[in-house]
Amino acid sequence: MNIDYVLNKAQKDNLRTRQKQDLLDELDLYCLDKGCVHILTYSYITYGKLGEPIDTDVTCGTACPICNGEWKKSFLPISKDGMLYFFKDVEELPCLGTYDNLIDLIWKKEHWIEQIFDKKMSGVTKGQLEGLFLQLIAIRLIGLGMRSGLMTWVVLREQNSKLTYPPHRYADDNNWAGIHLITTCLKANIE
Repeated sequence: MNIDYVLNKAQKDNLRTRQKQDLLDELDLYCLDKGCVHILTYSYITYGKLGEPIDTDVTCGTACPICNGEWKKSFLPISKDGMLYFFKDVEELPCLGTYDNLIDLIWKKEHWIEQIFDKKMSGVTKGQLEGLFLQLIAIRLIGLGMRSGLMTWVVLREQNSKLTYPPHRYADDNNWAGIHLITTCLKANIE
């Protein structure tokens, strides 16, 4: 028996929204440091959504990339100030929504590599740059949007604002949770 299931527009929109959320949850799980991947996965399976770990003191020990430190090799620490400078200065965003266009915004541009990673270009691999963009997508600082009928990468704005031009999501410190940031220690002058 052949049964075709036809979805109406509302059902298609709901399905698309759910699929997008599932994809973003996966990026959250593997690209952001929100705790032990095994504990977060258990929580996700149990409660149906990715949230905070049930018990932040419980870990798998050394079985997942977060707990064993491997995560930090793929996701280098970044300078938040360098990223803010990039977001405010870059004129190429929006650009066509392809992988290459996104990576090419920074790859082989020594100025941006040094501003964002606080390293010389030779100290950053293309895979680590890809990791950065996966993190930016995961925390919803950048995303895909339609502009003039074309899919483009855009810097995202807050959605729950009543302002005509809501603030960019990067302006809120809470939106940076899970990103491996460079910490700067200020030394006090002791006389």
